[in-house]
Amino acid sequence: MKHVHDLTIEEGGRLFAGLRTVVPAPAGAVDTAWQLYLRTLVDKMGETDEDCLNLLTSTHLSDAYRLWTQVHGQFCTVSELRALEANAHTVILGTELRQWLGELLTTREVALWLGLGTDAGERVIPERHQEIRGIWERLLLPCTIADVLRHYPAVVLLDPTGLAAAAVLRRLAQRLALLQLNAATVEMVEPLLAWPGPLLLPFFVELRDFAEALEAEPRDEVPLLSYLAGQLGAQAHGALEEFLHWRLAGDGVCLLLESLDDVVDEQRREWVEEVVSHFHQRWPQVRIVLTSRVAFQREALRAPLDFHFTTIQARDASQVL
Repeated sequence: MKHVHDLTIEEGGRLFAGLRTVVPAPAGAVDTAWQLYLRTLVDKMGETDEDCLNLLTSTHLSDAYRLWTQVHGQFCTVSELRALEANAHTVILGTELRQWLGELLTTREVALWLGLGTDAGERVIPERHQEIRGIWERLLLPCTIADVLRHYPAVVLLDPTGLAAAAVLRRLAQRLALLQLNAATVEMVEPLLAWPGPLLLPFFVELRDFAEALEAEPRDEVPLLSYLAGQLGAQAHGALEEFLHWRLAGDGVCLLLESLDDVVDEQRREWVEEVVSHFHQRWPQVRIVLTSRVAFQREALRAPLDFHFTTIQARDASQVL
C-alpha cells in the first residue's frame, strides 16, 4: 500500500513533493494516536442531543407520492393497484423506492404492502387494512435525518438556524468515537441509523479552520487528506498515513464537515468546495455529512457536489433543542 507521501510525488502533488520526509513510527504509535484523537473528540463534543437524528427533513419519497396519486388516496396494496386494468402497465416501484422500502419497513411489512400472500390466517381484514394504512402514512411522511444519512452516503444538511445541524454532527462524532473506543458497546449505535459495513472512524472538521489552513487553490484532495492526518498526530509519519489510507479505502471513515457558511471569504469557500469535491471523487465510499446555514443551490457552487441536499425542518412546539 502506498503512503500519502508516495502518492503526492508519483501523481504530481505539488504541495508535498520533496518537502517532507517520512518519520518511522515507533511500535504502537498508531494505536496511541488514534485512540488519543478519539478521546479528545468525545470530550470536545460534550453533551449531545439524543433526538436530533429524528428531526424531519425536506426529503420525501417521490415514488411513494406517485403511487399514492395512482390509488387516489385509497389504502390498498400494490398488488391490488396492479389488478386495476388502467394501472396494469404504470405501477413501477423504481430502484430508489425499493431501497427505501428495505430501510423503512420490515420484510413482513414490505410483503404486506406489496400484497404478497393473503395474510388471511394471521390477521382479520380490518386489522390488515389498518396496518396497510399505517405503512402508507409512514412512506408519505418527510424522511428523518437518520433516514437520509442511512440512504445517501454524501449529504449536505441545510439548516437555517445552524443549531440542529451542529447537534447532528456532534451526536454522530461522539457516538462513533465512543463505539470505536469500545466496540462491545453496541447499544451506542443509533438503532435508526444502522449504517452497513465496518465501524466508522469519525473526523470532525470545522471548515472555517480548514479554510484558513489552505494556502492555494486545491487541485486534488491532498490538502484535506493532510488535514485529517494532522488530526491523528502532530508529527506526520508513514504509519499514520498508511493507517488513514487503509481506513479510507475500506469504507471505514465518516467525514463530518461543519458550517460551510462560516467560511466568510468567498474565494476560500470556493477552495473548500473544490477540495471536498475532489475528496469525494477520490474516496466515493467515504460517508460525508456537510452542514450549512445558507440555502445555496447546486448551480451556485463553483465545484458542484454530487451530494444529496436536504433542509432540516423546524421543530414543533413539543420539541426542545
